[in-house]
Amino acid sequence: MIVTLVLQRDENRDMHDPGGHLCNAAVSLVEQAIYPDEDQCNIDEMEFMLEKLLKDQQEMTEDFNLHLVFLCKELNGRLETLDTRVRMLYTQASQIEEAMKKQKALFQRKSIVQPTLIDTVHHVFKTLFHLR
Repeated sequence: MIVTLVLQRDENRDMHDPGGHLCNAAVSLVEQAIYPDEDQCNIDEMEFMLEKLLKDQQEMTEDFNLHLVFLCKELNGRLETLDTRVRMLYTQASQIEEAMKKQKALFQRKSIVQPTLIDTVHHVFKTLFHLR
């Protein structure tokens, strides 16, 4: 023989039989199977959202790392170019310095061996003034 038991839920969500007896313990297993726990659903949804967020964060981090690697390589290349140009300037400056030293030495030798036109004119005037 099968007996049908009708239960009613009160304002506290407790289940009672027609006699007013509390029947939560008997119903709880059936209720859990039929109606999943809302808190568990929320926890599952939050776990899903957190996993998605973590995956998105990992992708963003990978993209950011790739971008940083590219920028570092670009900056390193520009620094190497700048270093090369600075070395060229140092080389040119030292070559100019050497050329100036040679010209100065040449000019000093010329002025000793061959007096310049100004020195000659000056000597002539000096000699003329002393004679008078």
